[in-house]
Amino acid sequence: MGAIAGLGKNRIEVFEQWRQGKTAIKSMTRFDAQRYQTGLAAEVDPAWATPGTAWIERLTLTACQEALADAGPEFAAVAKTARVLFVLATTKGDLTGIEQGVQHPEKTPVHALAFMEAVRRSLPFAVSFRVISLACASGAAAIAHACEALQADEADAALVVGVDVLSDFVLTGFSSLKSLDTKVCRPFDAARQGLSLGEAAAAVLIAGPGKATTLATQGHVLGWGLANDAVHLTAPARDGRGLIAAIQKALKKAEVERSRIGYINAHGTGTLYNDAMEGKAIAAVFDRQRVPVSTIKGSCGHTLGAAGVLETVMTMMALTQKQAPPTVGLTNPGIEEKLDFIIDQSRELSDLGAGLSLFAGFGGFNAALVLSLARKGKDAV
Repeated sequence: MGAIAGLGKNRIEVFEQWRQGKTAIKSMTRFDAQRYQTGLAAEVDPAWATPGTAWIERLTLTACQEALADAGPEFAAVAKTARVLFVLATTKGDLTGIEQGVQHPEKTPVHALAFMEAVRRSLPFAVSFRVISLACASGAAAIAHACEALQADEADAALVVGVDVLSDFVLTGFSSLKSLDTKVCRPFDAARQGLSLGEAAAAVLIAGPGKATTLATQGHVLGWGLANDAVHLTAPARDGRGLIAAIQKALKKAEVERSRIGYINAHGTGTLYNDAMEGKAIAAVFDRQRVPVSTIKGSCGHTLGAAGVLETVMTMMALTQKQAPPTVGLTNPGIEEKLDFIIDQSRELSDLGAGLSLFAGFGGFNAALVLSLARKGKDAV
């Protein structure tokens, strides 16, 4: 696993800063704050990223390099002859190249996905590319797609990368929707007013069934579920039925009873409708079972297409460290479902063996992943 976000330059730093209740959401330095609904976002420090040309390329390579190092030397040895699938999850790709072309038409236009070829050249093995773009559920859908491809023996391993960067288009778009909090976002709080944006890249290297011995394995994807509630372009179904369906599919796929879920990583954007919907979905599936719930978005913002992979890495880190980090920004819980187990302080986790990560996106996309530190069930990859 690998990650870079506003909180830190690698997955350990990101998790530890989150666990300590820190936030990277602050005044932006690369953009004119007067143009947008808020001047707050979680930017990545350029000094942390691998050298390269485009910003999205630098973030992607940083996350990939950490994940490949984490996989261990045995994988590096076999990867040169293995069938490796590269699955990219993003909502906007490299829009900065398009923006520069519009602003400076006299210059040679920059292809929006040119960074993918740069990534291909930088990897120590050959890959075949696929791109998944399902709004803010992109990363989770990419992991699910990769797992299905591995189960179908279409590849020996999959490198799944979620990445999105802050751009004028993204900041302007969310400002036009009036969906940004003018303060640091406050997930599940009574005073929440919207989300905070962030940028990040995260990578997970997944081996297929029976081939995980080539990895220095950190954990397993046990199950996944995707659903679409299809009620609105940007808002979720108020009753959470799409997310409920995704959770139920993931648990069934994983062959895991809900009582074994020891931690839930919520999507938790801080918007009025998402948090209310998510609370209803969790309550409906877990019947008020007291599972610790938290979200990272008050710490590093909503990273869009990167969120699914980044938060999968963070969920696995929580299971590994047996620590549930807090929901930063939560001071006065205020959703219809009184989920008093949405935590605002770091909490030690019991060893139940599995975690659940939830995602929702524009267009009604919903996704859920069941993760574990130990191989459980025939569908683990």
